[in-house]
Amino acid sequence: MTVRFSTTPAGLGRSAYICLILGVSGATASPDSTAVDAVGAVETRPATPQQQKHDHDDPAESATPAPTDAELDRARPGRAALAMGAMLALGTAWYWAYRGDNAVDWDDPNLSARVSGDAWRMDNNGLALNFLAHPFSGTAFYAFARANHLSVPVSALYSFVTSFAWEYIVEFREKVSINDVIVTPGAGIVMGEFFHKLALYVNSSTTPPSGLGNFARVVTGPTVALTRRLDDDTRLGAPPPDALGLSSRIHHDFRTHYSLFLGEPHDAEPLYRHELGFQGKLVAIPGYHRPGAFDRSLTDADITEFSVAFTTSTEGNGLELFADTLLVGHYAQNVVDTENGASAAVGTSIAYHFLDSHAAGVPERRGVFHFPGLAAETQLYWRGFRAELWARVHPDFGGIGSLTYPSWQAAYPDDRPKSILLKEGYYYGLGATGRLRASLGWGPLELRSSFEAAYYDSIEGYDRAKELVEVDVEATDLFRNTAFDLVLKPAAWLALSAGVTQRKNLSKAEDFRETTTILERGVSATLAF
Repeated sequence: MTVRFSTTPAGLGRSAYICLILGVSGATASPDSTAVDAVGAVETRPATPQQQKHDHDDPAESATPAPTDAELDRARPGRAALAMGAMLALGTAWYWAYRGDNAVDWDDPNLSARVSGDAWRMDNNGLALNFLAHPFSGTAFYAFARANHLSVPVSALYSFVTSFAWEYIVEFREKVSINDVIVTPGAGIVMGEFFHKLALYVNSSTTPPSGLGNFARVVTGPTVALTRRLDDDTRLGAPPPDALGLSSRIHHDFRTHYSLFLGEPHDAEPLYRHELGFQGKLVAIPGYHRPGAFDRSLTDADITEFSVAFTTSTEGNGLELFADTLLVGHYAQNVVDTENGASAAVGTSIAYHFLDSHAAGVPERRGVFHFPGLAAETQLYWRGFRAELWARVHPDFGGIGSLTYPSWQAAYPDDRPKSILLKEGYYYGLGATGRLRASLGWGPLELRSSFEAAYYDSIEGYDRAKELVEVDVEATDLFRNTAFDLVLKPAAWLALSAGVTQRKNLSKAEDFRETTTILERGVSATLAF
């Protein structure tokens, strides 16, 4: 189903509120302290011309001394708390300004029901609101705390408390939404960490930025850029610079691609699907993939990735997002040079996935928060041969679009099922996901493959309007996705590929079953920078 946001005042207000809190987060964020090396010593950064000027000024003529690294990098829990309070105040003002539209969700549960848990339910809002807009709210909450130099666990706590305060206090006239309490802060941690490190990276120029570089720094990393201005933080990133002129303390892998897919739906004309996407990976491990041998514990969400893809065809449009953050783990490498070496990381990661698309001719609708699970990735380079492996296994909570529910509804038009199925066509479920990505390469050629398997079982008994539910429809879905690509790399910055993908979905609602298979062949061009 194509993503559409409501054009009602309440719907527009929700979108405006999301944009507002993200903007405020940019205005109040501050630089992180990722300038700590593998043994915990604070890195000495080059002095900027402004700092050098302070150093040579006569003490009698100088203004207050420039703040030290320790002062600039200290944790600011009070400022983070004030920012959370400001966001809640803005949200409350919007909520009551549009109380007429929000009143449709007012259940007016009594206090004892909220305390006992009887008024804790799964709400029946749309997939885009619950699994796209709310995660971006959580991203802002988390980013506020991280930008104020709070640790990952403390920042996660700030995000959870703020989300819970919204559900429990601001929306006191509604039942508490269990799904929002889980997804908003959970997905916010995953995406918030990527955008936090992205802001740190784009503001880590090793020379004073100017012109286009300064513009890019402000646009792509506003949280750190604005706060460094407010805090008079003129420090430069630590050398050596990478290919983009930014500090190599944070390793980056950015790629953008265009793909054209050809599908052949059963008894239908060939379907062409266009896709434009971005993938980014940031690694805050000093010395990562540079010559040297070392190992270290990972405790600061040091590996994070994010991807987004927009797709379109004559059947409709679509949006897909995926984010993964390795929370804790261990990393080791032994790298001789760019042609010979090995590295590996193991630990625990959390992830987030959103898919809402009609572009392939079949509705593909999923919003999933992946709870902490097992994570492993390794790379090997030897005399021109290279191999990579990436694996994740997670328990899940998600909203799953049911392909079979329309058949059940047609057979029992007078029965009242879950309100979320009746109103939005998806259900809440618990399940698990396993993902595997692998590649083998020699010279300019590379063979890539990926595999994903996921299973979800609906949750019964917690529908928002369970008193009205006549048949609490039990639904399950099994997904299996496979892809193979042959890649040619004529240059380090360019990759051309051709391959085939297959996506299967076995959907069940009570005694009704339906299986769909999407088979596509495609070509792609990818630019790396």
